[in-house]
Amino acid sequence: MSQRSRWLFLEEPVIWDDEQIQIVFLLGFKMNTRDEIHRIQLFYKEYVSLIDTEEKIKMLRNPAS
Repeated sequence: MSQRSRWLFLEEPVIWDDEQIQIVFLLGFKMNTRDEIHRIQLFYKEYVSLIDTEEKIKMLRNPAS
């Protein structure tokens, strides 16, 4: 399984599906087996937990603060 991820912090928010967004996450996975698919699903749940509050998003934007 190979994977790549990138984060992009926009200077100004943009409208996406009636929501304002300012962080874009790009995730790419190559999954060949059911086990890999399950592992990616678990990974995704944890990844999403990084941004489930405004406070966590601020910490990502300014890790030294």
